[in-house]
Amino acid sequence: MTSTAAGPPISKKEVLAWIDDACDALRESAWAPALNASELGTFDLGAALQAPLLTALLGLFDTTCEPRAQRPLWKRVLVSSKDPSYSRWRFFILEQAARFLTERPGSTSVLFWPTQPTHPPVQVPVAKVLDEMGVTTRFITNRPTLFSHLRERGVRVVCAKYVWSSKIFGARAEASRKSQVLASDPDVQLPQLANYERTCLLSVLRGAIRSNLPRIHEALATTDAIARQMEPETLVVGNDVTPEGRIACLRAQRASIPTACLLHGTVTGWPIHGFHCADKVLVYGRNSERELVDFGTDPAKIVVSGAPVLDALPNQSGETNPVLQSRLGLATGKPWILLATSGPGSTVSLSHHQRTIENVMRASAVLPQYAFVAKLHRKDE
Repeated sequence: MTSTAAGPPISKKEVLAWIDDACDALRESAWAPALNASELGTFDLGAALQAPLLTALLGLFDTTCEPRAQRPLWKRVLVSSKDPSYSRWRFFILEQAARFLTERPGSTSVLFWPTQPTHPPVQVPVAKVLDEMGVTTRFITNRPTLFSHLRERGVRVVCAKYVWSSKIFGARAEASRKSQVLASDPDVQLPQLANYERTCLLSVLRGAIRSNLPRIHEALATTDAIARQMEPETLVVGNDVTPEGRIACLRAQRASIPTACLLHGTVTGWPIHGFHCADKVLVYGRNSERELVDFGTDPAKIVVSGAPVLDALPNQSGETNPVLQSRLGLATGKPWILLATSGPGSTVSLSHHQRTIENVMRASAVLPQYAFVAKLHRKDE
């Protein structure tokens, strides 16, 4: 159950049911052109939006509908000067590298499609084993940062953004055009959700749909190009419940391309896991298998494969890396504790996240013999 700021606790399953009802209503509203893209089909688009809409609504329960306050200018300047991911020059260099170093699309047996930094650590070890077995593999991405990361790992990468640039940019332009209808009121009655007002719920729906339409249309164009020019025997996605992964799987299946999803973590408490659409879902262990079955995933889809990411882990030396020790100011021989949270989101509320941080701070005060190091999740940076 999730506590809300506007009424009694509500379960995630209830929220998912509300999303289905709301999308049904919106498909018959003034927002229909955005939701009923003929080239996608209503089922594809509705399914692709389940995860982002669920996440957006769960985020609403711990907040109000007021826009989040922007960081002060001085803090934004400070962050941009320290964090290289904010550097326009760095991104420009990565883009140019992807433009000129991309592999050309060609036939391949297994095509991997990571969309987040957490996907390559699981996919690359599998690809290398397949290569050793004589199975041809390639990776595809639209993100220059991932392109660079994958090349450093020694795999063959196609940057779809540049090999199919006209199709990709055309798809994003189409998404932008369709999203214009979201500026108006849909003039439709939404089902009730807790005690939230209609305007508040519409604001959340509008934001989630508008921000995800470009990704959905881009994924559609990319998958169609993959089917025509690369003809993979299997398409492996990083996550088949996100908009990109879901569209990729559904569209590939229409082209008779088998699909698989290599989960990059364990399965805990998120009912959207009942909506896996890949032909095969590979999980770390039996606990994850049981969780997926409990959420409604067809047991025939699930394969227990272990955690490929463990193959690349170095052996423990018992000593802290000297570079890390210097940067963090850690004393030689002093034990230290790493705090690495994922922040509030689909399974952790904002209040839960804050309580965790407060409890760790209390622990650090009574355990001075330990150094505490916090690693921020990228959404908290």
